[in-house]
Amino acid sequence: MTRVLSWLLYGLGHVLSMAMTRWDWSWLYPHYNRLMKLSSKVQGEGKGPWGPKALRPPKQCDLWDHPERIVPRSWLERFELVEMFEDTSHWWRKLLKCRTCGQLYFHEFYEIVDWKDGDDPQYWTFVPVYTDGDVERLKKLDHAQLLGVFPQLRRDYPKGASAPKAFWITEPPREA
Repeated sequence: MTRVLSWLLYGLGHVLSMAMTRWDWSWLYPHYNRLMKLSSKVQGEGKGPWGPKALRPPKQCDLWDHPERIVPRSWLERFELVEMFEDTSHWWRKLLKCRTCGQLYFHEFYEIVDWKDGDDPQYWTFVPVYTDGDVERLKKLDHAQLLGVFPQLRRDYPKGASAPKAFWITEPPREA
């Protein structure tokens, strides 16, 4: 039953993701994000429709203690491009290497076009990786599935925000 519920929540999130991408439905993002978090919670213990989701935290990287260092525009200079996987106007996937410590990150940029106001919400995800196997598994995940991998460093610039915010997500949120 848990696996069926997990797949159902994931499927609903995927439908919302497609609607947000195809039409100007960026107002759906909070609901989509909630579905993905619920899906991760239902999966429990690192298991879900797409397999294990837990990776080691990059404690040797200064971004672990200072995620705000990816907020300024100069964050691009801290990484070296290792490999490009996807490169479209609103969706990128890359393998990046931290110039400070050498940590590898699977990086995704995802933008939802706001045709009405021109205030496109933008989301950057950085997942620390350690092996070629980690990279290959993450390449097979879609945007919604990637939200279920932990830990991940996020740089979110939602519609209406005056500046992006950076933070680590280390596990699915717990309900009070």
